Amino acid sequence: MQALGRPLVMTSGNLSGKPPALTNQQALHDLADIADGFLLHNRDIVQRMDDSVVRQSGEMLRRSRGYVPDALPLPPGFRDVPPTLCLGADMKNTFSLARGDQAVVSQHFGDLTDDGVESQWQQALRLMQAIYDFTPQAVVADFHDGYRSSQWALASGLPVQRVLHHHAHIAACLAEHDWPLDGGEVIAMALDGIGMGESGALWGGECLRVSYRHCEHLGGLPAVALPGGDLAARQPWRNLLAQCLAFVPNWQAFAETQSVQQKNWPLLAQAISRGINSPRASSCGRLFDAVACTLAARRKR
Repeated sequence: MQALGRPLVMTSGNLSGKPPALTNQQALHDLADIADGFLLHNRDIVQRMDDSVVRQSGEMLRRSRGYVPDALPLPPGFRDVPPTLCLGADMKNTFSLARGDQAVVSQHFGDLTDDGVESQWQQALRLMQAIYDFTPQAVVADFHDGYRSSQWALASGLPVQRVLHHHAHIAACLAEHDWPLDGGEVIAMALDGIGMGESGALWGGECLRVSYRHCEHLGGLPAVALPGGDLAARQPWRNLLAQCLAFVPNWQAFAETQSVQQKNWPLLAQAISRGINSPRASSCGRLFDAVACTLAARRKR
C-alpha cells in the first residue's frame, strides 16, 4: 500500500457465481479477462473456500474462510439426535454435519446448478465427513424435488427427511438463538425469495407457527405471477408489472412505472393473464424487487 499509495482489496479468484480457481491453469484460463497479472505458486489447493463476509459488529453474513470447519454448538436437547447430514437448498448452498450437541456447517458454495460448483460440493462432502469421521444415519433435504441436493439425498440410500424451505430457515434462526429442542412453538415471519411450500406452492413471504419438528402455515402475502419464471428474479421490472396488474388500477398514470412502460409489457401482461410461463409465488423478495424498481434503484439485478 505504501508503494502504490492506495488501498488494496484482496478477494478470491473467481468470476461471480463460479467457484474459485483451484489450479494455476484454471486461474490463467478463467481470469484472463479480468486480471492484469498472476502471482502463481506450486502449492496445491486442497479445498476451495470463498471469502467470509462479516459485519463490523461481528454479525456473520457468509461463514467461510477463517471460520470453517469449526463446529458450532447446538441448543439443549440435540445431544441424543442421531448423526444427520443436512444438505440445504441449491442456491447459496451450505451443508451441515449434525452430531450430538454440535454441527459443522460447510463453507458457502453458491449455486449447485453450476456443474463446477456441484463437483466442488461433492468433494467437500467427502472431505468433511472424512475429517470428522462422520457417518450419517439420516439425510435432511429440501422439499423441492428438482434441487440437485434433494436428488443426491434420495440417491444416497439413507433415510431422508424432507423439510419445507422456510421451516428450515426459521429452525436455523431458533438454533442460532439457542432455542431448546423441546422449547415449544414460535410464531415466525419468513421473508425470502422463493422456496417450495405445501402442495407445491411457491412461498417467500409467510407467517408460520413453528417448532423444530413441526410447521403450520398461518398465512402470507398474496401469490403474484412471476412473468418469465426465473427471468423475474433477474429483471425486477417484470415483478413491478405483475404487482401493478394485480393491485394498482390505472398504473400507467404513475411516473414510477416508466421502467415497465418502456418495455413490451402488453405481450407479457397477456402471458400473465393466460398463465403462460408465469408461476405464482408469495415472494417477499420479488415484492422488494418491484418496489426498488419504482425507486429507480434496481432496473436490473
